Amino acid sequence: MKNTLSKRFLILLSLFVYGSSSYALETETHKAINKYVAQNTLNNFSLDSYLKNNLGLTKGKEEEFTSGKTRKVFEWIEIGGEYEDSPIILRPVNHFHNPITKQGYNGLWWLFWGGFGYLNGASSLQWAQEDIGTQSPGGYYSWKDTRQYFYTALTGRDYGGNPIALTKEQRDTYFASTFRGLGQLMHLVEDLSVPEHTRNDGHAPCWLWYNYECWVDKNQGVISQYTPIYFDPSAIGNINPLASVPIANLFDTNQYDGTHPNVTLQSNIGLSEYTNANFMSPGTYFTLPYPNLESIVEFEETDQVSGKKRTYLKKLGQGDTEGDAIGNGEHINHLALTGRMYKLLPAALKKRALRPVYTDYAQKLIPHAVGYSAGLLNYFFRGQIDMAPDPNSPGNYIIENNGNEAINANDGVFTLYYDGTDDQRHQINWSFPSDGRISVPAADANGPGKSASVSFYAPTDAKEPGKYILVFKGTLGNEQNIAVVGK
Repeated sequence: MKNTLSKRFLILLSLFVYGSSSYALETETHKAINKYVAQNTLNNFSLDSYLKNNLGLTKGKEEEFTSGKTRKVFEWIEIGGEYEDSPIILRPVNHFHNPITKQGYNGLWWLFWGGFGYLNGASSLQWAQEDIGTQSPGGYYSWKDTRQYFYTALTGRDYGGNPIALTKEQRDTYFASTFRGLGQLMHLVEDLSVPEHTRNDGHAPCWLWYNYECWVDKNQGVISQYTPIYFDPSAIGNINPLASVPIANLFDTNQYDGTHPNVTLQSNIGLSEYTNANFMSPGTYFTLPYPNLESIVEFEETDQVSGKKRTYLKKLGQGDTEGDAIGNGEHINHLALTGRMYKLLPAALKKRALRPVYTDYAQKLIPHAVGYSAGLLNYFFRGQIDMAPDPNSPGNYIIENNGNEAINANDGVFTLYYDGTDDQRHQINWSFPSDGRISVPAADANGPGKSASVSFYAPTDAKEPGKYILVFKGTLGNEQNIAVVGK
């Protein structure tokens, strides 16, 4: 009896200790996706090129920053993919979003300190946009926090613009936090490629129950083999009533409400909408509007390993012409494998003998996870500004805008900085205009948008004379309090 109780205690303790696996893609998978996105040119954006051309970081993605530990830029993004799951349970419970209910996780789970109880988490869409200094426990890595870290790293100022006299080493810690924060935000997007995370389905860790996340963890090599599927970049910046920052559209665009699943095949659909409507999780077989039984057909196929015939469920979707399946979203050739007792069970119990075919799921979900998280990284760094000599006014300069969003003088301020011989970053005062409120139109077919002529006095105590960093802080498109940088 004593041994039995001890075993039960160890099992329950394990459920608590390893609970983080219950709420997200395995951390190694997040690291692998983040690394791939950070190291490659995806959808015409290269982080490496941006860092070299806009921040003047000659090593690009290989640039090292120290914050407790010294890591390269892409490694900090990797680390963020891992650390978003820490501390166990308390952060991962906020990694769910159901596009039909607009809610996060709400369900029964084992709580070691109190037996079984209900866990309630914020929607990951809102969790990603917590106010500065409020996303806790586990540190502050919301979109707004990460924007603040970036601004402080660039300028040596707090988000109110007040100088805080940081050395280069101290600013580097803010750069490290910036890239780690981006990795944690990419983690949240990637989790919405997991059916459980969009269907309010809590799930056990891999050592206890094999699931989609376990399959991907064991097959990380396929990440680079699939062609990424991207969210329409022109739609990311649209206003979303669910949250103020337009990255909410990567999560949910409010187009899919449990009806008309064909809408989820559009390139401007939120990832949670696509996953919820087209895939099943073990705890939600045919319990949500889609996939439904009307879109399913059974077929037999010979297993290439055993040589035995197996019965599968095929999900018919857009483009299929069988029965009533037309208009049911994505076509999935192997939605589920049936168990040996499947044909003997009554209709009400057949779903108990199903197992999703994760190979087919991954072929469609991994490209979305990669493409959508790449979209988040691209959107963060989308501002493209530069400063060039004014050919019509020697000694003056023109601010150039290579982005597709105009910069309006009433919506923000340009500031210019240099690194002094005292190893601190200093702001330069404009000669004209004096307040930094400058309008610059968006780029068009004729080239970058150009401001009126501006001028400033060169500092005499510059560590590297002639080297400056231009920063715009304000509203860009439908996002406020953004920091845009040009070298």
